[in-house]
Amino acid sequence: MGKLIKTQGYQGDLSYQQAYGIQIFFNCADKDGGAVADENDGTLIVFRGTDLTGYTGSGLILTRNVDGLTGINRVYLSISDAYFQNNNDYTVVYHSVTVDGETVNSVVGHFSIENRH
Repeated sequence: MGKLIKTQGYQGDLSYQQAYGIQIFFNCADKDGGAVADENDGTLIVFRGTDLTGYTGSGLILTRNVDGLTGINRVYLSISDAYFQNNNDYTVVYHSVTVDGETVNSVVGHFSIENRH
């Protein structure tokens, strides 16, 4: 069985000014690896460092099937909210989305803000 959500991994360590907005692309596939659209809007959650309570605010925007490309999705994240701080790592999770008939929870990307300088 193949992965249902394929991630793009670490997006880099950004300066706060560079990271005002960040975008992460990921794709959804069926069990055989073919491109499919996710069947519902899951929930995007961003976790900071070791915090177990994530950010789900209005600064998270999901675009499904970007430019009509089946299964290609984009998360745009505005980090103007006070939740986002220098010297931290962040993990973006797509939670409770249905792909190819299965409920999936997946890490779709990682980034940091001035945490590797």
